[in-house]
Amino acid sequence: MTRNDLPPETPAAAPQASPPQAPPPGFGPPVPLPPPLPPAAMAARARRRALIEGAVVVALVGAGAGYLAHALAANARAYCDAAWEAGGRFGMFVQMVGLVPGCAVLAVLVWLLARRVHPMVGVAAVLLVLAVVVVWYFATEGTPAGYRGDSGLCGPDNVPLWWPGWLPS
Repeated sequence: MTRNDLPPETPAAAPQASPPQAPPPGFGPPVPLPPPLPPAAMAARARRRALIEGAVVVALVGAGAGYLAHALAANARAYCDAAWEAGGRFGMFVQMVGLVPGCAVLAVLVWLLARRVHPMVGVAAVLLVLAVVVVWYFATEGTPAGYRGDSGLCGPDNVPLWWPGWLPS
């Protein structure tokens, strides 16, 4: 017996271990961060990103200029009713399919070559080349010389009245 007439103590039962549970999302072990990039690598990455962003913007401007050239020539043909029958419209559409991406590629190539001098030189070169392409396309495709126009709004050269006289046609 024990003192004070108490029964002997029984050892306490070991606590039951609960099954392991996954920690809630976001509370797991910390994920190690990648080592920071050296400054030279960060600068190279920033230059590459600026180059890609600039090329995308210039390509969009080139595609817009290609579409503008097509729309200008198509409006001139429709205004003078010169080569605006079904075959002429289909031919203009087929040319547009090549003209829009072609102007985008041309703009990017000019920008890549000219920006090495100075960034503003690249922009000016792109705008100049695209302006020349738009005027050239209008002069060659928008005013089919010798084609008899039925609208009576244009002369024999099929140049619409709204086209500025100081620009070639």
